[in-house]
Amino acid sequence: MASPWLRFKIGDSACAIPLHAVVEVTSAGTPRLIPLVPLRVGGILNVRGEPLPVVNGGVVLSDQPSDIHRHVLVLEHEHARIGILVGHVSRIERTMPSTPADDDAAMSCAHVRWVTDGDERLGLVDPEALFQRATELLTEQRPLMGEEPCQSVF
Repeated sequence: MASPWLRFKIGDSACAIPLHAVVEVTSAGTPRLIPLVPLRVGGILNVRGEPLPVVNGGVVLSDQPSDIHRHVLVLEHEHARIGILVGHVSRIERTMPSTPADDDAAMSCAHVRWVTDGDERLGLVDPEALFQRATELLTEQRPLMGEEPCQSVF
């Protein structure tokens, strides 16, 4: 049996991520500043009293910040958590289409495979690559006093 997928929107783009990769979905608040990281890229949210680093889903998937954030997809990798700000989460799907989409109109991103779902383009997201790219976006902008940018996860 195939793993279920969680469908969500970023801007006008429909995407899906394997449900097992999402620890939780929570409401998006207003992120607070991380020094040297522009708020259009990400920040920190308070989730039940715990700080959660978050990244704008539009920046992670297309290098274009999205202005509407209703939900946060919380991902976990090797005991580290990060949130992806998305427009909204729509539903859980049991199966995903496999017909490749034309690449010319889709967002370009190495960690998304574009498929056609009826007349809609749908981006199937690789959760590990998404986590890594989100972490890079938050850490590559924060060099330590003349050192190379930190590449470790939070």
